[in-house]
Amino acid sequence: MSKNKKITVKTVLFSTVGVVGTVLWQKKDLVKAFVQLRKYPEGWVEIQRTPEVFLTKINERSKENLFEYLAQSPWRLVDQVADGYFWMNSKEEILLLTQKKMMQDYWLWTASRSFFQKSETNNEECETTQEEA
Repeated sequence: MSKNKKITVKTVLFSTVGVVGTVLWQKKDLVKAFVQLRKYPEGWVEIQRTPEVFLTKINERSKENLFEYLAQSPWRLVDQVADGYFWMNSKEEILLLTQKKMMQDYWLWTASRSFFQKSETNNEECETTQEEA
């Protein structure tokens, strides 16, 4: 191989490693979740907190475990349409939990709002009540 070709190959290699490293760094939470699910294939991992994003393996037990955890929130499961699950709280607000296939073995679950934090409406009512008192 000539010297110019070696330099070109090294440049391409370093550029590729740099791009892959940058992408992996940006998705480090997702990569960490994949590793955790390898250890606990029937579990789930929270990737983001507000609103929640979860990762599960594509199997019924993982989904059941995630839904058991979410049932502890003020939201109750109401209906399912395609890849979306509709949840409702006591104020009849709607939360949509959607699933998206990641790679071949995983579901990425994304909530339209937070399961465990008070909604903005609840916060406003609390502030109004405190001001009136």
